[in-house]
Order: sequence, then structure tokens, then C-alpha cells
Amino acid sequence: GEASLFAQQLHNIILVRGNEGIWFPDTLLSAKKAKEALNDVLTSAKRRVTHDAKAQLRLLRAYDIRLDHWQFDTLLAAYLLQAGDRIYDLPSLAVRYRIEPAVATSPTAAGALLHALVPCLQAELDREKLLPILEAYELPLIPVLAQMEDHGIMLDVPYLKDLTVELQRDKKAVEEKMQAAVGVPFNPASPAQLSEVLFTKLGLSTKGIK
Repeated sequence: GEASLFAQQLHNIILVRGNEGIWFPDTLLSAKKAKEALNDVLTSAKRRVTHDAKAQLRLLRAYDIRLDHWQFDTLLAAYLLQAGDRIYDLPSLAVRYRIEPAVATSPTAAGALLHALVPCLQAELDREKLLPILEAYELPLIPVLAQMEDHGIMLDVPYLKDLTVELQRDKKAVEEKMQAAVGVPFNPASPAQLSEVLFTKLGLSTKGIK
């Protein structure tokens, strides 16, 4: 079946299936059999959906449960569709897609919102041709990003220093070409100076520019 996972708090795990919720408190998860049972339920689910899979992944790893692959993440889906937004919590998404009641006062209520949101988000991703992006790139990258955030990444500092010098040299050459083309020195990084050059000195049309 389909399983959705929510962390009610750091030391509790709530497994939601439809309108039913199973609570795994920290005291229970300290037992080996309980962890094995939770692992069996999650790994046997044909389809796993969640909201913020990266947070769930971290929580499960705290209990030595590795579940790196999810079939759908409502937070990632909403981000792909509205990358300029800053709020992607379940109630806000429920309001956007007119799902009632738009409340998540308990893990079970959050699970109900999640299951209602998945088909809405999936249909919109499909219309916008973004579903392959979610499935081929965003979801597989979740464990990679989690590891990068947990352990950091190694940088080739000497290479980056050389690259900085090279890019600065290229930038200077491009700026000199631009200044030679218009016949006056100006700073291309200055919107005011660039506007003066393009629309006053060169006389480019401003039609259609807001």
C-alpha cells in the first residue's frame, strides 16, 4: 500500500496510512523489534510519500533505518511548481489547492492533507512537464544533499583560486570590449550606467521593457 511518514517531534515517529495513524514513541523505538517492524512496514510499501523527505530521512537514520528513496515529496513538488514562494507547509498548500479542512493539527490530519495534495500536485507537475524532473533528479538527490549537509563537502582550494583569476581576467576583457563598442568607459554592473549607455547613448528602444 501507500505509506506516508511524519515526524511529530524529534523523538517520535508517526506512520500514517490513509486516516489511520501509528505512533512510534522514542521509548518504543529503542527496542530492536520495534525498529525492525517500522523498517519492514516502510520498505514493504509499494509507494512512499511524504512532506520534506530529507527531514524524514534524517529522523529515520537516527534509528538506524535507511530509507533513501521516496516516490513523492509534496514539499519538493510544490517548490518545483512555485520556486519563488517561501512557504510550502501542508496547510498553505491545502489552501492553494482548495482542500478542506486546511489544517494539520495532528500527524493523522497532516497525513490526510498529504494524500489529498499528492494527486493535485502530480497532475500540475505533469501539465507543466516537470514530473520527470522530480522523479529523475530531485527525489534521487535527497540522500546526497542530506549527506552533504551533515558532513560537508571537500573543496579544491588551489583550483578555485586559479579559476577566480581566470574569470576575473575574462570579465575584464569582456568589459573592455563593451566599453570600446560604445566609446565611453562605464561600469556594466551598474544598472544606472548600463541604462544610460543602452537607451540614451545607443538609442535602443524601451518598448516592451517594464
